Amino acid sequence: MRNWNLNSICRLPWLWKLSDLTMLTLACVLAFNALVSLLFLSRRALEQKMKMYHIDRLLKAVLVYSLFLLPVITGLNLFFQTYKKIWMPGGGDGFGYGMVIGNKSISIGTDYGNHWGFIFLFTVWLFGITYFGLRYLLKDLLFLKKLEGFNEASIDMELQGLMDELRCELKIKSSVKLGINSMISEPFVTGFWHPKLFFPAREMEKSARKLMLKHELVHCRCRDYFYRRLMCFMCMFYWYNPVIYRFADYFVEVNEMAGDEKVLEGASALERYHYAVLLAGTGRDSQPLSSAATLTGHTENELVRRIEYISKMKDRPARLLSGILMAAAFLCCLLTTFAVSSGVSKAQDILLDIVMEEPKAAAPEVMIIQQTQPVPLLPLARAAMQIADWTEDLTDITRNGEHALRIGTYILPGGGIVHFWRLDENNETESPASSVSSSGGRTYITSADGLMRYSFPTPKAGIYMLFVEGDTTVTVPVFGYVPI
Repeated sequence: MRNWNLNSICRLPWLWKLSDLTMLTLACVLAFNALVSLLFLSRRALEQKMKMYHIDRLLKAVLVYSLFLLPVITGLNLFFQTYKKIWMPGGGDGFGYGMVIGNKSISIGTDYGNHWGFIFLFTVWLFGITYFGLRYLLKDLLFLKKLEGFNEASIDMELQGLMDELRCELKIKSSVKLGINSMISEPFVTGFWHPKLFFPAREMEKSARKLMLKHELVHCRCRDYFYRRLMCFMCMFYWYNPVIYRFADYFVEVNEMAGDEKVLEGASALERYHYAVLLAGTGRDSQPLSSAATLTGHTENELVRRIEYISKMKDRPARLLSGILMAAAFLCCLLTTFAVSSGVSKAQDILLDIVMEEPKAAAPEVMIIQQTQPVPLLPLARAAMQIADWTEDLTDITRNGEHALRIGTYILPGGGIVHFWRLDENNETESPASSVSSSGGRTYITSADGLMRYSFPTPKAGIYMLFVEGDTTVTVPVFGYVPI
């Protein structure tokens, strides 16, 4: 058994251990997988009811939520599932609302918070970030650096003029760096804060150049280059989760189709046909770019999907319905996060109960005190609560009508009985005593003759608090025993 006081409980939440980080990561992964599963289950219905532009915005919102808000909300919920506020009798000495242990965690209920197993998992995670994340990110950056060296020094005035015209049409205010490159067969946009547009240096009709350039400038307008970098960081941190890669593929696919949709807005069937032919042509000979995950993201299946979507493109419902669906999706994200993180916390608590369950002992022997002489009163500063073979000393305690005397906060084993004796200096004083369990359950008993015999069972292992209330300022000696 272990003795806890209220101050130590309040300090413990800041002592995060590797087991807490492991549980946080597990809860985040399970919540993200649940969100992606719901997204794919509703995928067909969403694509029928919403424009690709709105689905693209929805996926970006899910990405930002999963990368930034999901860990924060999950961590807070795990914290408040473990450390719960309960009401304690008002008055001085820090009374009011106190924190007790709700669902136990590995770091709180055991000494394995920084076990070598968690250290090993943390080391593997860091290795995966370095190998699967930073390695490919550096590879992309080096590839872009080399590719930029093949940009033509001369400026294509016709293409530059066409880009300025399209920037005005799309209302793009930020600058876009244009590079004409002979090493690529299709254009793409990359960057983090400032976009760079790489355009192939090959002969093509002006209409084709305009369509291709407009598609890439739509990516610039929607800051798709920034969100693709965020997706890279997401894949880097959760490299061991196969669901993240399926989500990334779908993200890029919808991203490209949303660009096609914007380019062909108001276009005729013949114009859509010519665009599909152009798209199929640019999809060939793009093998040098396949290794750069943050660039085009083009695959054979994705090109087929884009061409099919272009051929069947039709008007979708207005913005109002899309806004309602996005609000419902955000609410679903919150509910899923709370449900999954609460489930992880509860599962951890149940697992600890099973693993650490103590064998049931015989019924404890009741201790009988035979008083042959007056019980000596303890000094005011040395009221004590004795549990088994150890005692906790409490200091600076005053019991009166405005204050509650907290005897102690303890982790007790299940299946035991606390025998609590109290003796007042004034035998005419009536004062109640109570125990509070971690679930907030409370039991009161009141003394009538100054001597209180109070016993309560501990059916479940957990945190219990004992306190006494009074109506006069007297010295209160306290004795108690917990049979093990």
